[in-house]
Amino acid sequence: MGFFSNLFGRSSNQPGEADPLVEADVYMAYGRTEQAISLLEEALKNNPQRTDIAEKLRSLKKK
Repeated sequence: MGFFSNLFGRSSNQPGEADPLVEADVYMAYGRTEQAISLLEEALKNNPQRTDIAEKLRSLKKK
């Protein structure tokens, strides 16, 4: 579960959850790269069809 999901008590299976790319951007804005990577890895496991998540994850791991 990501930061915003935890904050609002939502599990990753509930509708209305925050987009993992937006959550990752928030982590990055605060210099929390490892948390962003972790969040995106979990999101990609749950949504392997999301190529946008895979692309963002690859870009973060290059840094």
